[in-house]
Amino acid sequence: LTGLLTSDQIKAWVEDGNLEIPKAFGAARDSYLMDHPELFYIDVYKIMISAGRTGGKYVAYIDSGKEANVYRNKAFTSEAAVNAAIVKYNDAIKSIADEITQKTEGFTGKRDKELSIALYEHFSSNSKNYFYDFGTYNDGMEGNASTASMAFTAYGALVNKRAVCSGFAMAYKAVMDYLNVPCIVVSGYSVGK
Repeated sequence: LTGLLTSDQIKAWVEDGNLEIPKAFGAARDSYLMDHPELFYIDVYKIMISAGRTGGKYVAYIDSGKEANVYRNKAFTSEAAVNAAIVKYNDAIKSIADEITQKTEGFTGKRDKELSIALYEHFSSNSKNYFYDFGTYNDGMEGNASTASMAFTAYGALVNKRAVCSGFAMAYKAVMDYLNVPCIVVSGYSVGK
């Protein structure tokens, strides 16, 4: 992170416990992931900041620590598996985009609005094809770490057709991005079951 952080800023974190750097890193990491649903195969929590001293100055790096890779555990074990998943993901996006584009042909309203509504209707009217992954939700509510990490991704919704709300939000964004319709994901929490 040379050029982005000064030695004094890194020292304030390492020696004085100033949390400005890790908080900013966490916010940037989370924002980047929400803007890039196509990175479904990366476990961003394996990416971290490490710091040390070189030549009497504090330096910091972004790395994966002791992890062999930054793939989601139990979902991907190799570059070939990731590449195969990317093909399935892109095919699913194209298929949905083609379907909703056809449904909106001839509409006289604004293109972005019509596509946005059509995509919402695609997910909501196909409820027998898409499933809310209550198992993952219940595991989270009970404090258990779920092994179904794909349920939180666009891949989970688009390819596996099984996700929790954040996975469906990421899927919505992925299709809107493909169609060049401006879209952002807003993160929040529901209240109870």
